[in-house]
Amino acid sequence: MKRFFPLLTVLGALATGCVSVSVNRSESVSGSPGRGTSLLETDRAFARLAGEKGFAAALDQYADNASVRLTPAGPVLRGAAALKADAAGLSPGALSWDPQQAEVSSDGSLGWTWGDYRLNDGGRATTGRYLTVWRKQGGSWRIAADIGSQSCP
Repeated sequence: MKRFFPLLTVLGALATGCVSVSVNRSESVSGSPGRGTSLLETDRAFARLAGEKGFAAALDQYADNASVRLTPAGPVLRGAAALKADAAGLSPGALSWDPQQAEVSSDGSLGWTWGDYRLNDGGRATTGRYLTVWRKQGGSWRIAADIGSQSCP
């Protein structure tokens, strides 16, 4: 439990409401050389694919049946099918994000990324921050849990 306390603290802070934080926009990775960079590049590739083919289509490559999305007011979405159904109405490019940092556990099995997102849904634009927890599965990173928090107006 002590291993996950910092992660749970971050998730709890993000889940409590809107975010108003100023962050140095420089890339940051930690852990063994290459490990954090690899995860940061995975999140960037995920963002590029979502921009090209749409968020729901990109989830085919990065989500699985164990993936979870924590929504601010709605139900917890569990599994790739639920995440894709929730994203089905978004056109390619409607959701974009800019990964800022990646951290990877010392054994390389878990990691997280965070960054800024923009959502243009039906003419209404919102921005905020996200945190995605990833797990290594069969040599590839898969979404374990994802949460976002809208910026304060």
